Amino acid sequence: MTPPRARVHVVEAKPEAVALAGLAPVHYREGFALDTDARLSAEEWARLILEGAPRLARAKMLLAWTLLGVDLAPLRSPNQVLGWRIQHNTPDTIVLSTRATAGVTARLILHIAPATNLPADPASVVGAASPSPYLFAGPPAGGAVEPAGDVHVAGAARLTHVMLVRYDRGLGRHLWTRFAPAHRRFYVGLLARAGDVAR
Repeated sequence: MTPPRARVHVVEAKPEAVALAGLAPVHYREGFALDTDARLSAEEWARLILEGAPRLARAKMLLAWTLLGVDLAPLRSPNQVLGWRIQHNTPDTIVLSTRATAGVTARLILHIAPATNLPADPASVVGAASPSPYLFAGPPAGGAVEPAGDVHVAGAARLTHVMLVRYDRGLGRHLWTRFAPAHRRFYVGLLARAGDVAR
């Protein structure tokens, strides 16, 4: 029997994530969350999601970034994840950064929170003073992204993803506005796949 795929929630990026990313102004933001039993660091998650993606998916990402003029770091450098430069790195949080000549600057933040900080009810974290899995992304907004057949099972930890984009030129705004919906679907697939692989 095939196990159910990991479910990816849509969440809201919080000011803490924006502050850590050091990107201003922010014109676009997205957030996703994944419950998992895997015990990986934030960097290990980033590498599993991006570098551990299927070869065709990696090729698509690198091609799209090249066409946008993204200034990718050398892929053999230890200070990068699939060309995105590591800006901040701790066991529970990693910030990746990149800039494209097409006119966008982006930050990718991955944060992993242990089960001891997971609320029984996502709404219970609102206004909480203690650390929570929503430190970098708030409770689900408007439901969840659920590919067909997904089943949600609470895990030992919650991985949150926040992506922030600044438009540096009008062309960047135009391109990203058209590209963002496909990007979200593509990345949700990568995140769900990583959640499955990490089980």
